[in-house]
This record gives sequence, C-alpha cells and structure tokens, in this order.
Amino acid sequence: MVRRFFARMLGQTGTTHALLSVRRYAPSPWLTILTYHRASTPRPDDPFDDGVIDVTPAMFESHLAFLKEWCSVLRLEDVSAFCAGKPLPPNPVLITFDDGYLDNYETVYPLLTKYGLSAVFFIATSYI
Repeated sequence: MVRRFFARMLGQTGTTHALLSVRRYAPSPWLTILTYHRASTPRPDDPFDDGVIDVTPAMFESHLAFLKEWCSVLRLEDVSAFCAGKPLPPNPVLITFDDGYLDNYETVYPLLTKYGLSAVFFIATSYI
C-alpha cells in the first residue's frame, strides 16, 4: 500500500520519468533481474500455490511496454559477455521465469515476441 502510494507520487510528479531519462544515457554498474514464475489469472480451483502467480497477463504486458521504452532487456548471451568484461548497456534488465509453467509458453512467449524482447526460462524437468 505504501509502496504503491510512493510509486504513484513519483510518477505524478515526473520524478520517475526524469530519473529514467538520465539513466537511459548513463552506463550502469548493476544488472536488474526480474524473476517471475507465472503470468496467469488466479482461479479458485487452481491446484498450484496462490503465491506462484506473479502477474496477470495484462500486468505482464504493461511491464514489457515499460521495459521496452526505458530499459535494455538483455539476453543470456549479453550477460555472459558482461561476465567476460563487456560493459552493460544503460538500464540493463534480465527477465527470468522459474519452473516452466505452461502459461510461460501460451501467454508469456507471445507477449515477449510482440514486444521483441527475450527472457531466460529455467525449466524444471522433474518433480522434486
């Protein structure tokens, strides 16, 4: 609740826009990693843990639109190049998904394709 209030205030005052505009042209000393599990609409009969759904498809699409406008979304190859000494681009972000739920393919993949962005998927190959 408090976090949303401050986020709204920063957006309304133009502070977020100003900071992101400056960061767009400055080299970055860090990499932001966004970690998701699922992009789905919660259902009461869903057999999975409530906390596994991170965003609805509409929320995820709004995240992608924001990232496309303000950030440099990296591929795993870009992260490997950074580890080998190549500098990061401005506002670098890596999008990851854990576990390989079906909605990653049915919902996330088409949205990533629509925005021309990529993500890293960590696929569970068996139940532990």
